[in-house]
Amino acid sequence: MCSRSEIEKFSNIEQLSRAAAERIAGEIAAAVHRRGMASIVLAGGKTPAMTYGMLAADYAISWERVHLFFGDERWLPADHPESNFSMVKKSLLDRISLPEQYLHVIDYKAESPEKAAALYNERIKDFLHAKRAAGGLAYFDLTILGMGEDGHTASLFPGQALLEEKKLYAAAVSEPAGKPMVPRISMTYPALARSRKILFLIGGAKKEAILNDILQGRNCDLYPAAAVRAVEEVRWLVVASPGARGQGGKNGP
Repeated sequence: MCSRSEIEKFSNIEQLSRAAAERIAGEIAAAVHRRGMASIVLAGGKTPAMTYGMLAADYAISWERVHLFFGDERWLPADHPESNFSMVKKSLLDRISLPEQYLHVIDYKAESPEKAAALYNERIKDFLHAKRAAGGLAYFDLTILGMGEDGHTASLFPGQALLEEKKLYAAAVSEPAGKPMVPRISMTYPALARSRKILFLIGGAKKEAILNDILQGRNCDLYPAAAVRAVEEVRWLVVASPGARGQGGKNGP
């Protein structure tokens, strides 16, 4: 079964990116106001880059109070053009002042994807447990995700054994997958479910058929993105085809 979701539709990637930046900045401000700190999980790929650039340039965000995590990473050097870290660094990190200890990266220098995943799993677990020990809730404030043309999200791909993981917060995708075809490290469903809110950013006409299936409750067991859950809300910001533009309300079974 697909999760119940909210959907907003836009005419182009710039409109989507502006709406996403507004929402992300608002969630950070609300979290900082409530608890003095915010935690955000970042998506990789191409679609979020404009949003990150807008956040860096156009919003007065208290970055010194924000923890940043990565939903997944390709097993590539940090300066590789296909690295998620490289994209985030250019679009956001190089343009803001973020305390080093608040940047939670996946260690590409580890001896293997499995070792990197184990280290990242412990880092997530320590962070969430520390929040609980301090009297807070063991959740991320917001997780940003994308979706591939096969319905994958983060590095959770159709048919993977990793989709059945129930305990670990991060794990390796040892067989090359996706584009580029390299091993990966990904947050798991248990980690993503530790999000107060999840924001999907979806661009590209080739994803429209799968997105329609997910939002209408069809074939959801085929698409990893359909199984993502949040504590409060899953929201989809979508660049829609001309015949489907406009803002939508609740969708789902």
